[in-house]
Amino acid sequence: MHNRSRLAQFELLYGFELAQNEINSTDLQNPTREQRSAFAQAEWRWTNVRHDRLLSFTLLPAVRVDDYSDAGTHASPKLGVVLKREKDVSVSLHASGGKSFRVPSMNDLFWPSGPFTAGNPNLKPESGAQYDAGVLLQWPNAFGQWQVSFDAFYYRLDNLITWIPDANFRYSPQNIARAKVNGFEPALLWHAPQDRARLRVSYAKLSAKDAGDDPATRDKKLLYRPEHKLDASLSMQFFGATLGASYQSASKRFVRQDNSLSLPGYRLTSLFGNYDLAVAGGYRVRLAGAINNLFDKRIQIIEGYPTPGREYRVTMGVGR
Repeated sequence: MHNRSRLAQFELLYGFELAQNEINSTDLQNPTREQRSAFAQAEWRWTNVRHDRLLSFTLLPAVRVDDYSDAGTHASPKLGVVLKREKDVSVSLHASGGKSFRVPSMNDLFWPSGPFTAGNPNLKPESGAQYDAGVLLQWPNAFGQWQVSFDAFYYRLDNLITWIPDANFRYSPQNIARAKVNGFEPALLWHAPQDRARLRVSYAKLSAKDAGDDPATRDKKLLYRPEHKLDASLSMQFFGATLGASYQSASKRFVRQDNSLSLPGYRLTSLFGNYDLAVAGGYRVRLAGAINNLFDKRIQIIEGYPTPGREYRVTMGVGR
């Protein structure tokens, strides 16, 4: 449940959550979890209009309190700020910092033990501190609407929960005592006039390392987190139909905690399209199709699980 109201110069968003989880199992003695959570966020904004230019500053303090029957009570405060200037070119600067807390899910704890996966009832909750900052530029011109963004982030995590395979490819969640994650993400988004075409390109540079005390894994990269990742998509409209292509590239990912083994990087290209057709009675039929992995690449995103080769998909939907 959540609600919004105003108090003096503050816009308030607040609410609470109540949940109870239970697993009925003769093997596990019916484990249960009760959750009681409350959150609140205040928004204070200052604005100034001068020479056809709007300048605004927004302050966003927030806090969340979680109480779990199996993990105790924890508070997660956060503070965000946004400085924005709107004119021919809109410029927005933002930054935030705060604490985080996450309990292991019931699946993490009690997933049935099998030949490929197993839960871990000894997991500890994950906690940490997170900081991010960025800039967003937006402007229109004769060629359409442009948006350029750049974000940087830093996370420090204790008891990071991550699924780790053993020597027999059997995955189970484990705690990493300490982890440090940082990186940056630039992105470009372009819309042609009347949305006749759309282009999006984004890149992520990531450093995710084990910061624990175990000499075998200290300063090693965390599993399945590529250092470089690029995503791009382009779509265009022709006579009511939308046609497009997407491209994804990722660098190698380590699959052993000591970084002794990695999966090679991959590049995937796909095509997609859809067409809406009006029929009798005010109904519309949407035909959609896609060719995934256009060049039939043989890759593994998860060790031991090859992705499909070239794949064709066709769907149809009817609605008003």
